Amino acid sequence: MPVSTVNTDNVFVGGSDYDALYLGPVSAASKLTSLKLYTGIPSDLIAAGWLSDDGVTRGADDSKKALQGHQGHANVVVYMDSSESTLKAEILEHKLQLLKWLLSAKDGDTRLTDPDGPDGHKEYVELTAAHSRKIEHLCGVWDTYDTAHDGIKYRYVFPALDLSERDKMSDKPGGFSSLPCTLDIMKDYRVMTNSPGMLPAAAITPGG
Repeated sequence: MPVSTVNTDNVFVGGSDYDALYLGPVSAASKLTSLKLYTGIPSDLIAAGWLSDDGVTRGADDSKKALQGHQGHANVVVYMDSSESTLKAEILEHKLQLLKWLLSAKDGDTRLTDPDGPDGHKEYVELTAAHSRKIEHLCGVWDTYDTAHDGIKYRYVFPALDLSERDKMSDKPGGFSSLPCTLDIMKDYRVMTNSPGMLPAAAITPGG
Protein backbone atom coordinates (compact mmCIF):
# COMPACT_ATOMS: atom_id res chain seq x y z
CA MET A 1 0.00 0.00 0.00
CA PRO A 2 1.28 3.49 -0.81
CA VAL A 3 1.97 5.77 2.14
CA SER A 4 -0.10 8.95 2.38
CA THR A 5 1.94 12.15 2.16
CA VAL A 6 -0.81 14.51 3.32
CA ASN A 7 -1.62 15.70 6.83
CA THR A 8 -4.52 18.04 7.55
CA ASP A 9 -2.86 19.02 10.85
CA ASN A 10 -0.41 21.05 8.76
CA VAL A 11 -3.17 23.09 7.08
CA PHE A 12 -3.62 26.53 8.66
CA VAL A 13 -7.10 28.08 8.53
CA GLY A 14 -7.28 31.79 9.42
CA GLY A 15 -10.05 34.05 10.63
CA SER A 16 -9.85 33.51 14.39
CA ASP A 17 -11.70 35.76 16.86
CA TYR A 18 -8.32 36.39 18.48
CA ASP A 19 -6.41 37.54 15.39
CA ALA A 20 -4.88 40.96 15.99
CA LEU A 21 -2.80 43.51 14.11
CA TYR A 22 -0.72 45.85 16.27
CA LEU A 23 0.98 49.00 14.97
CA GLY A 24 3.28 51.47 16.68
CA PRO A 25 5.98 54.07 16.03
CA VAL A 26 9.27 52.72 14.70
CA SER A 27 10.90 54.04 17.89
CA ALA A 28 9.24 51.12 19.71
CA ALA A 29 10.89 48.51 17.46
CA SER A 30 13.61 47.72 20.02
CA LYS A 31 10.91 46.48 22.42
CA LEU A 32 9.89 43.83 19.89
CA THR A 33 13.23 42.02 19.87
CA SER A 34 12.44 40.12 23.09
CA LEU A 35 8.99 38.96 21.98
CA LYS A 36 8.35 35.23 22.00
CA LEU A 37 5.28 33.48 20.61
CA TYR A 38 3.02 34.42 23.53
CA THR A 39 4.79 37.44 25.07
CA GLY A 40 2.48 40.39 25.74
CA ILE A 41 2.55 43.24 23.22
CA PRO A 42 4.31 46.46 24.40
CA SER A 43 1.91 49.29 25.28
CA ASP A 44 3.51 51.51 22.62
CA LEU A 45 1.65 49.51 19.96
CA ILE A 46 -2.05 49.98 19.20
CA ALA A 47 -4.42 47.12 18.40
CA ALA A 48 -6.04 47.96 15.06
CA GLY A 49 -9.16 46.07 16.16
CA TRP A 50 -11.72 44.88 13.61
CA LEU A 51 -10.34 44.21 10.12
CA SER A 52 -12.24 43.60 6.91
CA ASP A 53 -13.07 40.03 5.91
CA ASP A 54 -9.89 39.93 3.81
CA GLY A 55 -7.82 39.96 7.00
CA VAL A 56 -4.13 40.76 6.56
CA THR A 57 -2.31 40.08 3.30
CA ARG A 58 1.44 39.47 3.31
CA GLY A 59 2.49 40.42 -0.19
CA ALA A 60 5.62 39.35 -2.08
CA ASP A 61 6.38 41.12 -5.35
CA ASP A 62 9.47 39.73 -7.07
CA SER A 63 10.72 40.40 -10.58
CA LYS A 64 13.77 39.11 -12.41
CA LYS A 65 15.85 40.08 -15.41
CA ALA A 66 18.10 38.05 -17.65
CA LEU A 67 21.30 38.82 -19.52
CA GLN A 68 21.76 37.06 -22.85
CA GLY A 69 24.97 35.86 -24.42
CA HIS A 70 25.92 36.03 -28.10
CA GLN A 71 25.55 32.34 -28.90
CA GLY A 72 21.92 31.69 -29.62
CA HIS A 73 20.97 34.70 -27.55
CA ALA A 74 20.55 32.30 -24.64
CA ASN A 75 20.16 33.43 -21.04
CA VAL A 76 23.54 33.40 -19.31
CA VAL A 77 22.67 35.13 -16.07
CA VAL A 78 19.29 35.58 -14.36
CA TYR A 79 19.16 38.00 -11.43
CA MET A 80 16.58 39.46 -9.09
CA ASP A 81 15.71 42.91 -10.39
CA SER A 82 13.28 43.82 -7.61
CA SER A 83 11.99 42.13 -4.47
CA GLU A 84 9.41 43.86 -2.28
CA SER A 85 7.42 42.64 0.72
CA THR A 86 4.25 44.31 1.98
CA LEU A 87 1.60 44.04 4.64
CA LYS A 88 -1.91 45.04 3.60
CA ALA A 89 -5.00 45.48 5.75
CA GLU A 90 -8.35 47.24 5.73
CA ILE A 91 -8.94 48.59 9.22
CA LEU A 92 -12.57 49.03 10.27
CA GLU A 93 -12.16 50.68 13.68
CA HIS A 94 -11.52 54.42 13.84
CA LYS A 95 -8.86 55.12 16.48
CA LEU A 96 -7.16 58.47 16.88
CA GLN A 97 -3.51 57.51 16.37
CA LEU A 98 -4.28 55.15 13.49
CA LEU A 99 -6.17 57.88 11.67
CA LYS A 100 -3.40 60.40 12.36
CA TRP A 101 -0.92 58.10 10.65
CA LEU A 102 -3.23 57.51 7.71
CA LEU A 103 -3.94 61.22 7.25
CA SER A 104 -0.43 62.42 8.19
CA ALA A 105 -2.07 64.64 10.81
CA LYS A 106 0.01 65.99 13.68
CA ASP A 107 -2.67 67.62 15.85
CA GLY A 108 -5.85 66.24 17.42
CA ASP A 109 -4.54 65.40 20.89
CA THR A 110 -6.88 67.83 22.67
CA ARG A 111 -10.49 67.11 23.64
CA LEU A 112 -12.66 69.98 22.49
CA THR A 113 -16.18 70.86 23.62
CA ASP A 114 -19.09 72.11 21.55
CA PRO A 115 -21.88 73.42 23.80
CA ASP A 116 -24.34 73.06 20.92
CA GLY A 117 -23.76 69.31 20.70
CA PRO A 118 -26.48 66.88 21.86
CA ASP A 119 -26.34 65.46 25.35
CA GLY A 120 -23.59 62.89 25.61
CA HIS A 121 -21.88 64.11 22.44
CA LYS A 122 -20.52 67.53 23.28
CA GLU A 123 -16.87 66.45 23.23
CA TYR A 124 -15.07 66.12 19.91
CA VAL A 125 -11.63 66.10 18.31
CA GLU A 126 -10.34 68.07 15.34
CA LEU A 127 -7.59 66.92 12.99
CA THR A 128 -5.80 68.80 10.25
CA ALA A 129 -5.42 66.22 7.47
CA ALA A 130 -2.51 66.76 5.09
CA HIS A 131 -3.57 67.25 1.46
CA SER A 132 -0.31 65.52 0.47
CA ARG A 133 0.68 62.74 2.81
CA LYS A 134 4.12 61.52 3.81
CA ILE A 135 5.62 58.18 4.73
CA GLU A 136 4.98 57.17 8.34
CA HIS A 137 7.69 54.95 9.85
CA LEU A 138 6.11 52.24 12.02
CA CYS A 139 6.65 48.78 13.47
CA GLY A 140 4.09 46.07 14.05
CA VAL A 141 2.99 42.58 15.05
CA TRP A 142 0.46 40.29 13.36
CA ASP A 143 -0.93 37.51 15.54
CA THR A 144 -3.13 34.92 13.84
CA TYR A 145 -4.61 31.69 15.20
CA ASP A 146 -5.68 28.49 13.47
CA THR A 147 -9.46 28.05 13.50
CA ALA A 148 -9.27 24.37 12.53
CA HIS A 149 -6.76 23.20 15.15
CA ASP A 150 -6.78 24.34 18.78
CA GLY A 151 -3.75 26.14 20.17
CA ILE A 152 -1.92 26.75 16.89
CA LYS A 153 -0.62 30.29 16.45
CA TYR A 154 1.57 32.28 14.08
CA ARG A 155 3.21 35.53 15.13
CA TYR A 156 4.91 37.89 12.67
CA VAL A 157 7.11 40.63 14.15
CA PHE A 158 7.94 43.57 11.89
CA PRO A 159 10.66 45.97 13.18
CA ALA A 160 10.23 48.40 10.28
CA LEU A 161 7.02 49.15 8.35
CA ASP A 162 6.60 52.17 6.10
CA LEU A 163 3.04 53.38 5.68
CA SER A 164 3.41 54.77 2.19
CA GLU A 165 0.22 53.72 0.39
CA ARG A 166 -3.32 54.60 1.33
CA ASP A 167 -6.41 53.69 -0.65
CA LYS A 168 -9.88 55.18 -0.99
CA MET A 169 -11.69 55.82 2.30
CA SER A 170 -15.34 55.74 1.31
CA ASP A 171 -18.44 56.60 3.35
CA LYS A 172 -21.33 54.82 1.68
CA PRO A 173 -24.72 53.40 2.65
CA GLY A 174 -24.66 49.81 3.80
CA GLY A 175 -20.86 49.64 3.92
CA PHE A 176 -18.02 50.12 6.35
CA SER A 177 -16.17 53.43 6.43
CA SER A 178 -12.90 51.53 6.33
CA LEU A 179 -9.26 52.61 6.47
CA PRO A 180 -7.27 50.61 3.90
CA CYS A 181 -3.49 50.78 4.00
CA THR A 182 -0.43 49.08 2.55
CA LEU A 183 2.75 48.91 4.63
CA ASP A 184 6.14 48.28 3.05
CA ILE A 185 8.22 45.78 5.03
CA MET A 186 11.60 47.51 5.23
CA LYS A 187 13.64 45.04 7.31
CA ASP A 188 13.86 41.32 7.89
CA TYR A 189 11.02 40.14 10.10
CA ARG A 190 10.52 37.23 12.46
CA VAL A 191 8.00 34.41 12.02
CA MET A 192 7.12 32.28 15.06
CA THR A 193 4.73 29.35 15.26
CA ASN A 194 4.00 26.19 17.23
CA SER A 195 2.45 24.46 14.20
CA PRO A 196 3.50 20.76 14.41
CA GLY A 197 4.68 20.56 10.83
CA MET A 198 6.97 23.54 11.35
CA LEU A 199 8.75 22.22 14.44
CA PRO A 200 12.26 20.86 13.76
CA ALA A 201 12.97 17.27 14.57
CA ALA A 202 13.77 16.71 18.25
CA ALA A 203 17.45 16.57 19.06
CA ILE A 204 18.73 13.09 19.90
CA THR A 205 20.75 12.93 23.11
CA PRO A 206 23.74 10.60 22.86
CA GLY A 207 23.17 7.56 25.02
CA GLY A 208 19.53 8.54 25.61
